[in-house]
Amino acid sequence: MTTEKRTKILTESEVKEFYRPPTFTANDQRFFFALDVSEHEVCKKVRPRRARCMLMLLLGYFKAKPVVLIPRYHQIKVDLKFISQEVTTGPGFVPLTRGQKEKDRLYSKIFKLTGYQGWSTNTHLLPLLDYLNAQAQAWLDPRHLFDSVIEYLSKHKIAIPAYSTLQKIISRVISQEQERLNHFINKTASNKLQQAIANLFGDDAELNLSQLRQSAKNFTKAELKKELGVHRYLRPWISEVNTVLQEAALSQKNLQYFADR
Repeated sequence: MTTEKRTKILTESEVKEFYRPPTFTANDQRFFFALDVSEHEVCKKVRPRRARCMLMLLLGYFKAKPVVLIPRYHQIKVDLKFISQEVTTGPGFVPLTRGQKEKDRLYSKIFKLTGYQGWSTNTHLLPLLDYLNAQAQAWLDPRHLFDSVIEYLSKHKIAIPAYSTLQKIISRVISQEQERLNHFINKTASNKLQQAIANLFGDDAELNLSQLRQSAKNFTKAELKKELGVHRYLRPWISEVNTVLQEAALSQKNLQYFADR
């Protein structure tokens, strides 16, 4: 796996749910859009009014979910109406901010108010990779690594970046861990064992990987014969395989992860 190839972690519906604005009840609106003294002071200085409404809206969303959002009007019109009528009363409003620069300015204010930082590859990537590399040795499962990223970002008060950014980071960690294990196996396993493993993937293999993974379906002579064939193929290598696995010191979760693959 190359670092350019992105690992699939969430389903499409999960991605949409994660990166869309939260759905607020009436009580949620009153709670998340309420401003304390410092927030009120910052918001009242923002001109024009539409930008002030958007700042209050995005601030409330960020309190609920620390993700930098690019919402569409149909996703926010109910909450925007609430803010316009209940939080900062006045004339009608233009529903959306205009341009990325204006959104960046609003989120810069939100980060200062909440004590968060925006994601910075230069500042945050290497410490996060160190953390994830340790997590990968415990469990290389992509969803586990994704949850670990979210936990790390929350602990360090860093806003959650785009899903594509997280995919690249997690893909890189998985690739590095697999390369580390490949290097270890090439260094530790005998040439004969490596060749025996490679033979499982040959077109004319005596026993291929899918056959090796299949257990006997029943106790008929044909099925038991297949089972004995697998046993005879593996028997010469079991001792060395066990030695390599012990020296690799894989976690139980990673043993299961690679076995499932």
